[in-house]
Amino acid sequence: MDDANAPSLLSIAYMAEGDTSLYDEQVYAATRAWVLSGRNPYYYCGAHLCGVGSPHTPQQHAWPMAVAVAGLTGTDVEARAALEQLQRVPTLAMPESVHVHTNKFTRNWFDWPNALFCELALRVNPRARLPRRPRTSREEGWVTCAFDGEHCAFKGSAEVR
Repeated sequence: MDDANAPSLLSIAYMAEGDTSLYDEQVYAATRAWVLSGRNPYYYCGAHLCGVGSPHTPQQHAWPMAVAVAGLTGTDVEARAALEQLQRVPTLAMPESVHVHTNKFTRNWFDWPNALFCELALRVNPRARLPRRPRTSREEGWVTCAFDGEHCAFKGSAEVR
C-alpha cells in the first residue's frame, strides 16, 4: 500500500527533483503503475476524481494531493489530465479528500494540496494566473493559519470567507 501523502512511493521522482541517480527508474515505473491502478486497494476512480486514497479517510475518497503528485511525476499529458481533474474539485481550495462518485469532501481546506495544485498548474501552464488565497475580512494581506473549516486559529483573525 502507498500513502496518499507526500512523501510516498508515488512521490519519489518528485522528491528526487529529477535526480534519477537517487532511485531505480524501472522499479519506480512499476511501482507507479501499481499505485495508480485498481490493484491498489486505495486507488479510487469515479465520475469526479481518480486517485489514491488513504485508510485515514473514508473509502472511495481520493486525495487531491495524490492526484497532483501523479501529475507532477507523470508525462505532460498526465499532468494536464490531473490538473483538469483538480479543477473540478467542488471547493475554492483543495480539500483533504474527495468522494470519487459524489464529490463530497473532507477537510475543505488543506494547504499542502493547495501548494501542489499551484505547482502542477504552473508546470502545465507557466503563465497561469493562480487563484488568490483566502483573506480575513479585516486584512488586505495573505492569510496563513491553521484552518478548521470555519475559522483561522490565530488571535485576532476574522472569519475566513
